Amino acid sequence: MMAVDYDSYMATLSLGNSSLDQLLGGGVATEKSTILVGEPGCGKTTLALQFMLQSTAPEELCTYICIDKKPERIMDKALGLNSTTSNKIDSGQLKFMEVSLQDWSPDQPINELLLNIQLQVDALFQHFKANRLVIDSLLPHVLYGVPAETKHYFIREFLHIIHTYQTTSLCILYDPQAHHSLWLETGMVSDQLLFYRHFDLNYITYWLEISKNSQQNKSGKYRFTFDENKGIHLKHRSC
Repeated sequence: MMAVDYDSYMATLSLGNSSLDQLLGGGVATEKSTILVGEPGCGKTTLALQFMLQSTAPEELCTYICIDKKPERIMDKALGLNSTTSNKIDSGQLKFMEVSLQDWSPDQPINELLLNIQLQVDALFQHFKANRLVIDSLLPHVLYGVPAETKHYFIREFLHIIHTYQTTSLCILYDPQAHHSLWLETGMVSDQLLFYRHFDLNYITYWLEISKNSQQNKSGKYRFTFDENKGIHLKHRSC
């Protein structure tokens, strides 16, 4: 009997970028997390918002979760990207939420921080079961100074929490060093997209590296142009 490649039948959701969808075999895998890694200003937030705004079915709910940061700037960016954003917010299809970390201090156990976050996200999902979720950021800024092992533990445990909600998520990680030696479970994480920005005098070039997590991925490093109002436009593959 011929073996069935179940991976090839994996359901996907569009990122809102047709070129990237093609490179990822149709989009991102449903009910898994996709990690967007890179320093601020590389296009990750714009792509995450396009993923949110790509949703057209009224019954498909979307949430953008800001970890310990105010969501107003992100909302303004979303309003500038798509003329339907305001309608999605007014109809209750799209929510922007802040998860506050004010009840936790660095001298407390890391598991208390995870519990703090989980309780706030649980409260959201009790009344709003989002089909598309963005986590901004997978590693809160308060943890940037802790050892790498602690960062890795927090990220893996946070991903376990996200996975329990059976939602399709994009998780933004602004600390490339933390990702560099991070081992992630493919049962929870479908793809990893690494964003780079290179300065050459007054000229900036942008690069995107696609992981080899999925057999459908056309992995490699791609150059792209980036416009905050139009998003990512892939140019060519370099390797």
